[in-house]
Amino acid sequence: MRRVARLPAAVAVRAGVAVLAGVAVLAGVAVLAGCGDGKPAAVPSPVSLPSSAAGVDCAADAVAGKQVRFGARGASDLGGVLFGTGHVGIVFAHQAAGNVCDWAAYAKEMSRRRYRTLVFDFSGSFSSSGATNDLITDVAAAAAFLRGAGVDTVVLAGASMGGTSVITAATTIQPPVAGVIALSAVQTWLGVNATTAAPKLTVPALYLVGQHDRSVSDAQALQAATPAALGKLVIVDAASHGVGLLKPNSFDGEAAAKTVRAEIDGFLARVAPA
Repeated sequence: MRRVARLPAAVAVRAGVAVLAGVAVLAGVAVLAGCGDGKPAAVPSPVSLPSSAAGVDCAADAVAGKQVRFGARGASDLGGVLFGTGHVGIVFAHQAAGNVCDWAAYAKEMSRRRYRTLVFDFSGSFSSSGATNDLITDVAAAAAFLRGAGVDTVVLAGASMGGTSVITAATTIQPPVAGVIALSAVQTWLGVNATTAAPKLTVPALYLVGQHDRSVSDAQALQAATPAALGKLVIVDAASHGVGLLKPNSFDGEAAAKTVRAEIDGFLARVAPA
């Protein structure tokens, strides 16, 4: 029998379910502006990356990390950005029509908290070549790359399509990952069925979704399919989808993003402290 408790600020907990989201850098001086003492002030120029690099659309974040290439079985068809150092790492998988930039700012932020983080483009998109429907292999290759870089403990995190992918990949990756974080995960995508994979999970899984997002029913189904001791569902009062849950916005306000971040922080502290 599942417990029910009440939490403040439009939050309810329902049966294990909390209802509450080589590079080139052109730095230096580009514009001289006057300041109070009459001396020109230096203004940093925009940051840029080569067109083939990962994170071209979020260069200001991407240049803080290292451009990397990797793939399954020694290939180098996947492009990504590696942030930070240390022995605890997080793989971030983007949502459909997204790319490295979905998670880049958050991955950079987490690297400052001693996590080694990897954002990557799924095969066939942006900086990555190859097929476009091998999502599980891509996630597994990303986890293997982190381990090859010296990471001992790996957590998988994904948004929407990426969430579907990391849930499913977590059931096959060996050695096992420490946990899975899925924002607005859908049950199936491009032949990947997270609902049939979820019962096979042997590691903790955190599902986060907005109450007004169409994928709320997907998240509920995924949590229900996950072994009871392992799956937690957090539903926040928000309409944002995927990585949008991480940032306050004019529609959802600040409370939802704060809750999502706090839930992720608590989950990481429990399953993979840095």
